[in-house]
Amino acid sequence: MIGSTVALLTRSLRIDSRLLRHQLLQLFFVFVVYMSLVYAHLAMDYLGAPGLMLFQSMAWMNLVFITLAGLGFFASAITEEKEEDTLGLLKMAGVRPASLLLGKSTSRLITAGVLLSLQFPFTLLAITLGGVSIEQVLAVYLSLLAYIALVANLALFWSVYSHRTSGAATGVFFTLLMFFVVPPLVEEWCQSTILNSAIGWERDVANFFHPISEWLYSTSIVTRTIEIMRTTFAATTTTPKSPFGVQVVSNFGAAAFLFAMSWLMFERCTRNGTTAAPARAVSLNRLGAMRLFGAGRAWSLPLVWKDFHFIAGGFTMAAVKFVFYGLLVGLFAYLQERWNYRFDIEDLGEATMVAMYIAGGIELSLLAGRVFQTELRWSTWQTLTMLPKSMPELVYTKVAGCLFTLGPALFYMGLGAMMYPAGMADFFDNIVTESWFWVMLFVYGFFLHLTALLSLYVKWGALPLAIGLMIFGYIFFGMAVSLVFMLISPSLSWFGDGDVIAVLFAIFFLGLNIAMEFAIGMRLRQLAAR
Repeated sequence: MIGSTVALLTRSLRIDSRLLRHQLLQLFFVFVVYMSLVYAHLAMDYLGAPGLMLFQSMAWMNLVFITLAGLGFFASAITEEKEEDTLGLLKMAGVRPASLLLGKSTSRLITAGVLLSLQFPFTLLAITLGGVSIEQVLAVYLSLLAYIALVANLALFWSVYSHRTSGAATGVFFTLLMFFVVPPLVEEWCQSTILNSAIGWERDVANFFHPISEWLYSTSIVTRTIEIMRTTFAATTTTPKSPFGVQVVSNFGAAAFLFAMSWLMFERCTRNGTTAAPARAVSLNRLGAMRLFGAGRAWSLPLVWKDFHFIAGGFTMAAVKFVFYGLLVGLFAYLQERWNYRFDIEDLGEATMVAMYIAGGIELSLLAGRVFQTELRWSTWQTLTMLPKSMPELVYTKVAGCLFTLGPALFYMGLGAMMYPAGMADFFDNIVTESWFWVMLFVYGFFLHLTALLSLYVKWGALPLAIGLMIFGYIFFGMAVSLVFMLISPSLSWFGDGDVIAVLFAIFFLGLNIAMEFAIGMRLRQLAAR
């Protein structure tokens, strides 16, 4: 019985071990560590404790990539079978739920663990560079292994529950967001309330939630990593710390619980097959007074209408975001009065504008991964290219339809500018005129183009993959630039205050954006010709 249960797991591991892309990925991770070691060695004369710098960068980079893997690599474990309508065939063939979960999810967990273990021998070299001990290295990698197990099984839970990979990735994202954000906020509120509150019931509530938030805060990989990086964690202290902390035990325990929950709810969540049709926005046409939020008749620009309603979510999603952003502004006002004991409309306006900048950037990133992928997934791109329109007209029309969804963010951004007009004026007078602002703008534009291009090659996870590539690119580009400046720093006086460097970077990334435009166009033409 055990042999039949792990049969699919064994087969998946054998297939994965023979895939060329997995071999190249392992080689790439080793290459990243090697380049980091070279950089740390060359920077020994310029930086103190280069081993600690290398160790910290590798630890935080691994944490980020594990989180991104939860949004793409792990989240599609079961949903990819649902979307391809092959899950029913596997069940009809007599494959048990435990075998499916082990073969589709645990095999990916083992693969991620192998990638992490490949870095371990090279990271030990950070000890010889100074600033880090063997106990710290062991504790960090054990904590990362526990975090991988947690993220993989959390993604498995959402993958079993959701019908589509996008829904599973969304569930993983918001769960991790609450896990990392809510406990520190509750902990800070409890401490400030216990110390400063004059109302008895508020102190009682804070005393009740304080142990819970403190324990949840200690289970975070971020908290654990910061604790390990301290010099007091070394074995030379009188009380050396154990690598098996609260975070390791709790993460492994939560991973086992989530796997058991996925096993128990598997049959219930996969009992009914999913319809092989594109997901559409919520329709409210039959709700009488709410008919305004429905799709209605097509506009004079039908492609803009189609993508606004069926990719960007239409008026329904716009209304949801309008309410959500309004609640967010209200939360800002409450926290401002709570923590600062006063209400300042200019501070609220500044916080609103910054939040809407971030929200708009997130919306654009999500849309960049969906604007073309939906057409390709449901094989409608070839039909769309038969319209009497040129390729650039089709592409930019689709982009325009998605951009309409930024209306709520732009509305609240304008509201924040009205509350703090001096901040908006300062933005246009001082920030927009800076060369580095345009560098960052072109870098973000390159990120959007990269996400859209990757969505034309991969079925799932284009956005997490683009984020990962941008992080790797930032690391290597930063290493290369810093090394160049180290070597030729005496001859850089003609650069002045850095404006010339910023202009060169801006031109470079502008050229990359133009190149990505051509690459996307070429890929779309190739897909249309199939």
